[in-house]
Amino acid sequence: MLPKPSPRGPGVDARRTGRKALPHGVAFAVLAILAVSCSSDGNEASPEVEVEVAPATTGTLPPADSDATITVQGQAWTFKVNCYRPLEGEVLVIGSGNNPEGTPSEALVQVSAVDPYVGITSGDQIIEAALNDPLALTIEAGEIIGTDIAFVGDIDLTTGEGENLGLGSVAISCKSYIDAEPADF
Repeated sequence: MLPKPSPRGPGVDARRTGRKALPHGVAFAVLAILAVSCSSDGNEASPEVEVEVAPATTGTLPPADSDATITVQGQAWTFKVNCYRPLEGEVLVIGSGNNPEGTPSEALVQVSAVDPYVGITSGDQIIEAALNDPLALTIEAGEIIGTDIAFVGDIDLTTGEGENLGLGSVAISCKSYIDAEPADF
């Protein structure tokens, strides 16, 4: 079955294809929890097993040397990030930091003419730019800027609708670029 066209343009939405749309720590944590919860045959109590999940940046990403701030409805998340140039005209930004309350968080920003994307995972919360609203990210001299971004939570990929979290912005200062796609992406 072919993926549905992106609501933002003629390309394919990253969240509807096999391409990962959020940092890998989230997917790994879900898989680890599922593996532990499915280990019992259901007739006996499952032993309590504590699984420690390494952050997405451990072992797969080089040390982050750039800075990003993503603001949603006046609350700012700050991140240390790496900036990648996997293709001509496309920049991928991945990193980790904290939400305004100090909870560890991860960010993924994709600057692309076809499928721009902004996403944050923070604890159990996933915040993304709304699928049904235009998303314009500009890049000039290593500075990535996006303003008036409509953010949503708990997005439904079928309808593109989610809980309205308000307007926000993105400000990223790429000090250097890695001319490749991130490992395991």
